[in-house]
Amino acid sequence: MIERQFSFVWKWGFLVVTVSVLCLIFNLPYLYLFLNMLTSTSMNEVGTLFVTAIILIPFVFSPSLLMILKYVRNDYLNKNNGIKLVFQYYKENYLNAISHGFIFIFIVFIVYAVYWFYSQYFIIPYQILSIVYLIISVLYIFVSLYSIDREEKIIEYWKKTVRIWLNHPILCIYMISFIYFIGYISTLNGALLLFAAPGVIIYIVRYFYFEMMIKTV
Repeated sequence: MIERQFSFVWKWGFLVVTVSVLCLIFNLPYLYLFLNMLTSTSMNEVGTLFVTAIILIPFVFSPSLLMILKYVRNDYLNKNNGIKLVFQYYKENYLNAISHGFIFIFIVFIVYAVYWFYSQYFIIPYQILSIVYLIISVLYIFVSLYSIDREEKIIEYWKKTVRIWLNHPILCIYMISFIYFIGYISTLNGALLLFAAPGVIIYIVRYFYFEMMIKTV
C-alpha cells in the first residue's frame, strides 16, 4: 500500500517537474526579461520589457504552450510519448500557436482599453482587471488544449470553448480558483514558481478540460 502511494506521488511529481522544466527551457527569453525587470531602475525600462514580453507571446510562449499541452494530452491518453517528441510537437502546432497568441494579445488589449476608458469616469479597482486577466489566461490555455485535441477553424476553438465554459460554470469556477490558489502559493517561493507551478497549472487545466468534454459529449 505504501509502495503504491509512493509510486503515485513519485510519478505525478516527476510529471509536474518535467512539464515545468520544459516550460522554463522553451521560455528562456521570458526568464531573461523577468530578471531584467528585477534589476531595472526606471519605469520606462520596465514598461519596455513588459511590452516586449507581450509581443513575444505568439512567437515564444504560445508555441511552447501547445507543445507542452500535446505532451500532457498524449500522457493522459497513454499514447506513445517522450521528451524526444517535444520538438515534433513544437513544429506540428507552431502556426496554430501563433494564431492563438495573436488572438490572446488582441483580447488582452481590448480588455485593457475598456478598463482604461471606463476608469476615466468611474473608480474601478485594479483587482477587477487582474481577475479578468486571470480568466482570459485560463481560457487561453483551455483553448490551446482544445486546439491540439480537436480539428476546428482557429476562431471556432475560441467560440466553442466559451460555449463549453457557459455549459459548465461550476467546473470553470473550480478550475480558475485552483489555479489562482496555486499561483498565489507559488509567489511565496521562487523554486515552486519555476519548477512546480507551471506543471500543476497545466495538469489542472487538463483535468477540467477532459471533465468538461466528457460531460459535453
